Amino acid sequence: MSTPTTPCCSSDPCLGAQQTAHTMNRMALVPNQETPFLMPPYILEPAMEAYDQETPCRESTILCSEAYILIEQQNFKGMSQGNVATWLWNGFRSSLQPDGGCRVNTDTLFSLLAFISDT
Repeated sequence: MSTPTTPCCSSDPCLGAQQTAHTMNRMALVPNQETPFLMPPYILEPAMEAYDQETPCRESTILCSEAYILIEQQNFKGMSQGNVATWLWNGFRSSLQPDGGCRVNTDTLFSLLAFISDT
């Protein structure tokens, strides 16, 4: 079932509208075989530049730190941290509140979880 997306209010800015993360943070961590799946710096840094991009009002998101825990628990395929970040990249959003930490779109996260937990 697909949720219809309504563009953000034309005259009123959407309260809580979120922006996607700036590309300079894409290569925040380069994992290798010896490195365990560590929480990447972009999850810990609440201040992130953002694109001016229109996003749907009331988009469902989850804190990156909570998404990290779910990914760590469900990564049965052993997907690398770089590939996880690439999969989620377009779903990253800036914080809803100052010092609130980044967020990730839940649809994007759930598609990743379905893929990495399928054995």
